[in-house]
Parts: sequence; structure tokens; C-alpha cells
Amino acid sequence: MSFKKILLISLIIFILLVIISGTVFGIFMLKDDEEKKSEDYYYNVGQIYSNLDDSNRILKLNLTVSTKEEELIETFSSKSFLIKDELYKILRNKKIEDIQGKEGQLELKKEIILNLNKIFTTDKINNIYFDELIVQ
Repeated sequence: MSFKKILLISLIIFILLVIISGTVFGIFMLKDDEEKKSEDYYYNVGQIYSNLDDSNRILKLNLTVSTKEEELIETFSSKSFLIKDELYKILRNKKIEDIQGKEGQLELKKEIILNLNKIFTTDKINNIYFDELIVQ
């Protein structure tokens, strides 16, 4: 084989290796980005005590807000008073029957998520978790 053929074959092999390694690297980088996007971030609102409507009962609530955007956690932290105020508005208008059972708690969750998304003008609050929900 001549020197030119060896050089040409070496160059082709080198280019193929660069293309293959670039493709593999790109796939792994995209996979990492997708994993980061699917990560949930959490903000614990803390304990809230609220009177229930038409009752002498008190609701003790501790909840955590879940979102896909890390920046929202910082906003929640600096504006936690907005979250608590909205929770008080919602809870004070609830009767004991409204929050009893699985259905009642699911409806309460939906209402809280909807209202918090409105307050923060987003649709990135994807869930809330009741860490504690006690009626006394």
C-alpha cells in the first residue's frame, strides 16, 4: 500500500471516531438535561392553624408544595406570606364535611394548586402534599 492510501484510511477512521464519540457524548448530554428537567423541587410551607367555617373546630395543616422549576422555590421562600394568606382564605371557607375523606382532600388539593398557580402566575406547581392534616 502506498503512503497516500494509508493516510487516507487513517483520516477516514479518525473522522468516523470523532463522529461516533460526538454522537455518544451528545446523547448522554441530552439525557442528563432531560433528567434535570424531570426533577421535582419542594417547598415546605410549615404549620398552619385555621378555623373552619361554621364550626368551633380548628384545622392543623402542614403542607409541601412541589414544582418542576427551582426558581419558584426561591420565590416561595421570599413570598411565603402569599401562600399562607391564600391557604387561610381557602381553609376558613371550608366546612368539616368539605375536607373529610379521600374525595374531600383531593378537592382541597386541587383548589390549593389552582389558586397558588394563579397567585404566582404559573402553571408549574404540579402537586402539594399534606404532611399533616388534623381537625380538632
